[in-house]
Amino acid sequence: CDSNVIIGHTASTGGVAAIQSCVVIGSEAMNSTDNEPQTGTIAIGASALTALTTGAGNTAIGYQAATSLVEGQYNTVLGHQAFDAGQEDSKCVAIGYNALTAADVSDTGSAVDTFNTAVGYNAGGSVTTGLYNTILGGIAGDGFNTESHNTFIGYAVGGNPSFNGAEKCVGVGSSALGGAITQDGTVAIGYNCLGSLTSG
Repeated sequence: CDSNVIIGHTASTGGVAAIQSCVVIGSEAMNSTDNEPQTGTIAIGASALTALTTGAGNTAIGYQAATSLVEGQYNTVLGHQAFDAGQEDSKCVAIGYNALTAADVSDTGSAVDTFNTAVGYNAGGSVTTGLYNTILGGIAGDGFNTESHNTFIGYAVGGNPSFNGAEKCVGVGSSALGGAITQDGTVAIGYNCLGSLTSG
C-alpha cells in the first residue's frame, strides 16, 4: 500500500488489489474492494464506502456516507447517511444529512451517470431513479422520486409528497412548487408559489 492513510477497525481490509494514495478512516470504511484497485479514493466515517468495489474517484465523508456504493464513480458525498442507497449512481454530489439518501437508479452491475446534485438537510431525500436533478435547500426536492431534469432552489421547494410525475420544472423560493404538480415544465418563483395547486 503506497501513500495511504488507513485508520479504523477493518478499514480497507476487504481487498487484495493495490490501494494507492487513499484516505480511509473509520470502522469498516471501504473494506470490500476485493480484487479491484483503488487510487485516490477518500472514505472517512464508519461504514463510509463500505461496499465499494470497482467505483473510482469517489469521496465520501460521514457516517455511512455512500455506504451502498459498489460500481458508482466520481461522486462527492458529505453528510450523515448521505447518498447511502445508490450502487451504480455516478457523477453525483450529495451534501447534507440524508441528502439523496434513497437515490438508486438501477442494479445493472455497472456505473450509470445520473448527475444528481443535492445540497441541504434531507435535500432530495426521496429521489430514487430520477436523473439530472439539481436541488439546493433544506428538505428541498423531498416530494418526488422518479422524476428528472428538475431544478429546485430554496427551503422545501418541491418538498410536498403530492409532487407527482412532473419533469423539467423550476422552483425558486421557500416552499415553491409545493402543490400537486403534474405538468412538465412548470416554473414557480417566489415564496410558496404554486404551493396550493391541486392539479396541473
